[in-house]
Amino acid sequence: MLPYFIRSEANEAFADSPLHGHEGPIKVTQVRKPNPMVAAFMEAMRSLGFKRNDDFNGSDTEGYGPRQGNDFARSPRLHGRRLSAPRPLAQQSPGLTEALVTRVVIENGRAIGVDVEIEGDKRRLTAKREVIVCAGAVQTPQVLMLSGIGDGEQLRTHGIPVTHHLPGVGANYHDHLAAGVVMEMKNSESYGISLRATPRNAWHLLEYALARRGPLASNVFEANAFLKSRPELDRPDLQIVFQPRGAIAMRFPFRSGTVSRERRARLPEEPRQQSRSQVPIRAARP
Repeated sequence: MLPYFIRSEANEAFADSPLHGHEGPIKVTQVRKPNPMVAAFMEAMRSLGFKRNDDFNGSDTEGYGPRQGNDFARSPRLHGRRLSAPRPLAQQSPGLTEALVTRVVIENGRAIGVDVEIEGDKRRLTAKREVIVCAGAVQTPQVLMLSGIGDGEQLRTHGIPVTHHLPGVGANYHDHLAAGVVMEMKNSESYGISLRATPRNAWHLLEYALARRGPLASNVFEANAFLKSRPELDRPDLQIVFQPRGAIAMRFPFRSGTVSRERRARLPEEPRQQSRSQVPIRAARP
């Protein structure tokens, strides 16, 4: 996979790294102006004896450091906006929207196109070269199973003709577990909405509108750490994502929600899940 990641990336940092790309369609940049609380998080990690790591996609992922984000770094018109994966792809090949894929069309063991439904109108789109199914961890196996690709016995149970018996489709499912740790603060440094933060937020809104800078140009996930729960492990098994952001508290009697004091959150995560599950198909319809 590494050659494809390198081809897709245009990273403004790590110019000498063979593990990063610099001419791809997805722009990756440093957070221009991180929240002041990020420095406090990094100092706390340093004081606990953890090592600094400025490149989590380098040869060693262990340690703490700043995170990068996607950005239109090379476009003055769009600088400061998040560059999502579909945008560079859409620039290369315009696509349909509001189209529901009902199945992949298979002929002679080869995918030749897809059947779609657009506002009730059923259409078949044929491929000139190949069909790439990329609908996420849940809908990708669903589309394949609707196309007759999956566990044959399970497909026949729902009346789906078996095109290719492949039991692994919908199996080996990994969850992404995280536990939020939220801390209430007395100051208003975190990104959030409160009466005290109103003047600052007004300035941030103006700053973003005029110059595409400031907190509204941030991805909020501004610092990160990959750590070992036990020193004898050969690689990190814990991830801590630091988010200097406020939280919305639902408090009686105002069920529509009231704004809490400024908060910060850390998310201890398990990046290498050992548990496995499956996403079985439940019906022969999209």
